[in-house]
Amino acid sequence: MKKCPDCRAVLENDARSCPYCGSDVPALVSRSQIYSIDDKTATRRAARLLVAAFIAMVFDPLYIPSFIIINAANKIKSGCSADNSKANALASAASTVAGLAVATSTIIVSIVFVILVIS
Repeated sequence: MKKCPDCRAVLENDARSCPYCGSDVPALVSRSQIYSIDDKTATRRAARLLVAAFIAMVFDPLYIPSFIIINAANKIKSGCSADNSKANALASAASTVAGLAVATSTIIVSIVFVILVIS
């Protein structure tokens, strides 16, 4: 359901004009249309994320950059067209590398903790 911009009457989603006041009613815009990005931009962003994921793998003691990268990769995958396999593959790779960064950091912190407890 949507509302008339002038009289605020509740209308059906497919209404083009308000039956009460006659004003034009804009069409509903889906979330995928708002967040959609062109293929070139999606590929460029996904490639940058992959580089950032590799950097986070080395310098990620707090895990925060990795979670930001994973979130951004998911947004790129949902915002680009399904046939843009390059952007989807790069975003998936960035997400995987960032996940590995979290796992690697966890293992390193655990080993350091064990060494400190033993010694």
